[in-house]
Amino acid sequence: MAEKPVAAVLGMGETGGGLAAALRPSGLFASVVGWDPDFDAARAAQRRGVADRYAGSAPDAARQAAVVFIALRGETLVETLTAIGPHLRPGAVACSLLEAHEVANAAATRALPASVSFLNADPVRWEADDFKKGVWCISSTPSAHADAVGFIAQVGQRLEMETLFLDAREHDALSAGARLMPALLGAALLRVAVAQTSWREMGRLAGNELRAATASLEDGGKGLQDQLGGAREHAVRWLDLLVEELTRLREGLQDGREAPDYFTAAEEARAKWLHQRDLPAQAADLPRIETQERRRFPF
Repeated sequence: MAEKPVAAVLGMGETGGGLAAALRPSGLFASVVGWDPDFDAARAAQRRGVADRYAGSAPDAARQAAVVFIALRGETLVETLTAIGPHLRPGAVACSLLEAHEVANAAATRALPASVSFLNADPVRWEADDFKKGVWCISSTPSAHADAVGFIAQVGQRLEMETLFLDAREHDALSAGARLMPALLGAALLRVAVAQTSWREMGRLAGNELRAATASLEDGGKGLQDQLGGAREHAVRWLDLLVEELTRLREGLQDGREAPDYFTAAEEARAKWLHQRDLPAQAADLPRIETQERRRFPF
């Protein structure tokens, strides 16, 4: 029986640290190695005990691992991929967790050797501190070996997540609407509100409604800014659609003919979405993968 592989998680923030902690009891890995470019984040992860051991550098962590999960964005992701590329063993798997998939694919193509399978897995959590019942959304690259795709899918299944396969561009377009736009709208509302001369009084009057609408901004400003930069094209499309919707609403209010069911229709759509979201998957929409010559995998 082959020995269980070692996993490395690079980036010990909310997603990376949470994944490392979930991987330890999964039974898939002999051990989980953690690393973070931020010293304070690395120390905090060590205090929480999310990994089995901690590396002093990204290359050191990657050198030990058959599977490397990278929970980093922006230039930090690019720098990390460049640093670990020469140290990954032939047949290793590198999997980005946070960056826009198209952006991550382009960075990996430049930084990683051809002997490494690269793909993306977006862990969409329904509960902030639990991967169970979430969605493990995978987009693979054409060069990723079928075994690598299958193993990353198995990771999601072991975490009790629903596996969903999407094309990288499709993932990024849908994620921009479902994940980035709510935060962007909350930020836009707050920027408009605080610019008013009446904000001092308004801020005292504002209650849980404004707090809930802007909750995604808590400790997430830098990450959201990176997301916006990596999804410019898709964000513009969603903003165009939102501007059209808000313009129709504004014109209706000006003319005294606002839609009488504006909120009730939205409430019904939300209830339907939540109901469908809780239904178990009926069938997996698996990708079509061409047969490839088998590489030597370390697991």
